[in-house]
Amino acid sequence: MKYVTLRLAALCAVAVAATGQTALTVRYLDIGGRGGQSVALASDGGGNNFVVSTVIEPSGRPQIRVTKTDSQGNTLAAFDFGGTGGDTPAAVAVDGQGDVFVAGTTTSSDFPTTVTLGPTSGGAAFVVELDGALTGVLAAVKLGGTQGSATGAAVGVDGSGNVYVAGGTDALDFPVTQGAFQTSPPPHDEFGSAG
Repeated sequence: MKYVTLRLAALCAVAVAATGQTALTVRYLDIGGRGGQSVALASDGGGNNFVVSTVIEPSGRPQIRVTKTDSQGNTLAAFDFGGTGGDTPAAVAVDGQGDVFVAGTTTSSDFPTTVTLGPTSGGAAFVVELDGALTGVLAAVKLGGTQGSATGAAVGVDGSGNVYVAGGTDALDFPVTQGAFQTSPPPHDEFGSAG
């Protein structure tokens, strides 16, 4: 007997009506059965949800998939991106115009980027901006250094359209903005702890 594993992302949408009562909708979002996993969820001002998942395409190539659903969980669009190496999404945010920002970590030398900040040789943090209809990449940035790696763990967008990324790095040559509060990593002792 052959068993087939089907990975599903549970999508919950909660809305509070003008009466103050809470409505809960629970739907399953099929992301494929070959090791896929949903990792992040964000909503836009129109009640649409954006689910970020890792998927394995039929060719065996791992990709990052962003799926847009309406407030009832019906799939409206999907977009896959990534390189041929290891790409791990971690977070998603939506701005006031409905554009979608995905942050994570990549080790793919061919990760699709429009800008690379700092030379990257190991793992690099990334932020990818997609249009809200999920028809294409508007911008893609890799952040890293040659003397270590960087990870992207969280992303946020403010009302002015500024994008904020949180994560970690041990790269001594990680690119920082001139005049930043801290422009070099803290010193470490022989055990690797900040001193």
